[in-house]
Amino acid sequence: MSWDIYGDPLRKGHCEVHPWVHEEYPCSVCYSESAEKERKKEQQRQLSIEREREMQRQVEYDHMRSVINMIVENNNQIDDETAEKLKAVHKMVNRIME
Repeated sequence: MSWDIYGDPLRKGHCEVHPWVHEEYPCSVCYSESAEKERKKEQQRQLSIEREREMQRQVEYDHMRSVINMIVENNNQIDDETAEKLKAVHKMVNRIME
């Protein structure tokens, strides 16, 4: 005699995990639950990837800001052409991060 996961006798043609379902294991409920778990797992993976990207953008932004601040502090030591290029980069970084 077979048993379901709850320790009760398993009726013929029923799922051992979902004994109220008249389908053999794995039943449609098993598949549905498995698909839901996979969907949630994928959702978490996507969120994790997005958080990682956002942290990387923030690190890059912080680095650029520190470089720009250092350049601004030493502005009198930079030629005019380089200063203009750096100002353009500064504006671009600010637009990207808004």
